[in-house]
Amino acid sequence: MQKLKSQLKKKLEGVCRLGILGVGSELRGDDAVGLCVARNLGRKTKTAGPVDVRAFLGHTAPESLTGEIKKFRPTHLLIVDAASMNKAPGEACLFDAQDIREGISFSTHRMPLNILASYLRQSFPCSIMVLGIQPQTLDFGQKPSKAVQASARVLCRVIREVLRAR
Repeated sequence: MQKLKSQLKKKLEGVCRLGILGVGSELRGDDAVGLCVARNLGRKTKTAGPVDVRAFLGHTAPESLTGEIKKFRPTHLLIVDAASMNKAPGEACLFDAQDIREGISFSTHRMPLNILASYLRQSFPCSIMVLGIQPQTLDFGQKPSKAVQASARVLCRVIREVLRAR
């Protein structure tokens, strides 16, 4: 988690307005992790010192929020989603949106996140990163696993710490 924290510090340099886009389905176990993180940060982080934070709940159609995101005009956008990366459940990795490569599968949404990020980046200057969290289960009708829930809580705490240090 320390490596992720230092990556976030670096990626969030100069942040004034942070958009957090939670992606996933609440019907498919750990796929809801992006929504959980966005809700938690949006509720409890409204302002983090000089940083204005706004959460967006994209569910399985994050592209439907592009208008709202463009109105907010974030300097930085953090997309949070379950990602099959062949890691331990709950393990998180930070990616630049344009660097998402083959072998990493993101969630249940139809539009690839790198295409969504490219569209947003063409609309306004913005640093866009993706926080992928390894799911344990994506089975329909399941609740999020304890490992992924615990990871989501830790990630929210780490993100708040990074923002407070700005």
